[in-house]
Amino acid sequence: MVQLLLGVMFVFLGNMMPKFKSNFFIGIKNPWTLSNSDVWNKTHRLAGILFFWFGIVTILTSFWVPETILFWGFMIFLFIVCIIPNVMSYIWYRNIVKNAGQEKE
Repeated sequence: MVQLLLGVMFVFLGNMMPKFKSNFFIGIKNPWTLSNSDVWNKTHRLAGILFFWFGIVTILTSFWVPETILFWGFMIFLFIVCIIPNVMSYIWYRNIVKNAGQEKE
């Protein structure tokens, strides 16, 4: 039951994340997303998609996957779903900074 409710929570968060405005209280807050609104928007759009599908998969698997596998699978995929937007936000930020440096020359 807990796994099912966690899946519902991630589906909800996935739907809400792209609508978050840049702030210091909620969302993916790292130096790259907070310093550039385009990076913030791209990161939260990607995180929203990942969280939504992670929630759907969690809901579906909560009915038929054994509890031990479900727990460890949930933890591993949660880690992956949280890391991907952070890595991508850094990559997008570095590209923006690099392109801005090239335009000045």
